[in-house]
Amino acid sequence: RGRAQARLNLGDPRGALEDLAAGLKAAPGSAELLSARAGAYLSLGRIAEAIKDHDALVRAAPGDPGRWLRRGMAQAVFGDGEAAVRDLTRALELGAGEPMAYAARGAMLLFLGKLAEAGKDLDKAVSLDPELPEVYLTRGMLYSRQGRFEEALRAYDILVELEPWRPQSYLERGICLGALYRFDRALEDLNKALELNGDYAEGYCARASLLRTRLRNDEALADLEKALELKPDYGRAYAVRASLFLDLGRNEEAAADLGKAIELERPPRPERYFDRAMAWGRMGKFRQAIEDLDRYIAKVPDNPAAYEARGYSHERLGNHGKASADREKIKELTRKNVRPGMAGDGGGK
Repeated sequence: RGRAQARLNLGDPRGALEDLAAGLKAAPGSAELLSARAGAYLSLGRIAEAIKDHDALVRAAPGDPGRWLRRGMAQAVFGDGEAAVRDLTRALELGAGEPMAYAARGAMLLFLGKLAEAGKDLDKAVSLDPELPEVYLTRGMLYSRQGRFEEALRAYDILVELEPWRPQSYLERGICLGALYRFDRALEDLNKALELNGDYAEGYCARASLLRTRLRNDEALADLEKALELKPDYGRAYAVRASLFLDLGRNEEAAADLGKAIELERPPRPERYFDRAMAWGRMGKFRQAIEDLDRYIAKVPDNPAAYEARGYSHERLGNHGKASADREKIKELTRKNVRPGMAGDGGGK
């Protein structure tokens, strides 16, 4: 195991796996070796295999909180929020007192949209370790989700102090500063993130979004091309580029990019359908616009702008009864004082 660990420390997880395979052949079921192999699998992005090893470890010692904790962390990396929360909760019930357990569970609760519960876990993690960077990263995301951008900024300021070498620290703070309309500072942070990691697709995409707000369209397009070169399956980059194409009246290209974003996102964000409907409508493709607006309204039933756009499309196709029904729906929502929504800027990260 010693040589395998040395190889992991030197950034050679494949070599470590060779040593661990030999070790497990000699000592099948060794908890130490299985745990090390799970770590090697995680390093290689082979999440399912890592979780399989963690499953074996939990079965062998179900009363060990550390094993539930480590499997919960692996589930979090895998993106299975429900499974991660279950494992991390069990670890805490069994006595795991690590602040990272609360921080990780808080992050997964945020991922699942359980904001109040996430906030409680993050508060607990801070009380146990006020210098745990992951807490401030997730806190910033939580506050941003709640529209509390000044508080989010304070969390990201602490994150940058704790991890000034980490590109994501500057990325998240830059996005937050952009939401506060502090564009110059936002651009400084996004430039810093890319200085630290020139292959950071998310950094190029975020900077493109900011440049778009300043009408620096050529630079924004160049950043989006770079983001997609680095990460061809990056749905948000397609969505942001589509928003830019809509600004420029390049509707066919916008519709194509939104189609790609819808294909890549699981599940697709509802606003992708709204934005693509706008592109279809500008091209006179009202049937396609209606189909996308139907999809959007199924997910977001209280946006008057969607009924207005769909009613217009129905009117253009001669579907006067359906157009009238959409106008009545707008009146109903207006009486309820529902504000109209607008097309997004690509949404998400």
